[in-house]
Amino acid sequence: MDTQENSLKDTQADRKVKNPAVSWKVWVKTARPFSLTAAVSPVLVGTAVAAYDGTFHLVTFLAALFSSLFLQIGANYFNEYFDHRYGLDT
Repeated sequence: MDTQENSLKDTQADRKVKNPAVSWKVWVKTARPFSLTAAVSPVLVGTAVAAYDGTFHLVTFLAALFSSLFLQIGANYFNEYFDHRYGLDT
């Protein structure tokens, strides 16, 4: 029983992040900020067309902008997870 408890404690200790700054950097790097232009560009083009047409709405613009950003970041995390899981990043 002691070996199981020690093993469990070791496993839990391994999961703890020793340096939160490193953890934050990993999350930002994994989000792939360079790819976010692919999410923002269509929203900006649509916003420009709406402004030219006179139908621009700030709330709609912000909703579209943040939705596209969060979808892109989520897709990046999803991709990284499965690449790591199946060993495609090696």
